[in-house]
Amino acid sequence: MGYGILSRGTQTRQQAMGLMRDNAREETQRNMQNAQLERAEKTEKVSGTTTGAMAGAYLGAQAGSIGGPAGAAIGAVAGYALTELF
Repeated sequence: MGYGILSRGTQTRQQAMGLMRDNAREETQRNMQNAQLERAEKTEKVSGTTTGAMAGAYLGAQAGSIGGPAGAAIGAVAGYALTELF
């Protein structure tokens, strides 16, 4: 009878260790996915800002030589603002 109780205790311990191992694996996976999402958001902001700057520079250049840098600055701000909104 003593062996039955010891065997049941061993089984319970093994089940608990397996569940803890599964939880740790899932947490690691969630952390990796969250980090990947953060990197994607940063990339999107940079891309939007760059696109806005290029479009602003192009449109500003149509107004003359001074308009290009000013248009780029305005476009960069607009591009960043739009990535924050959407």
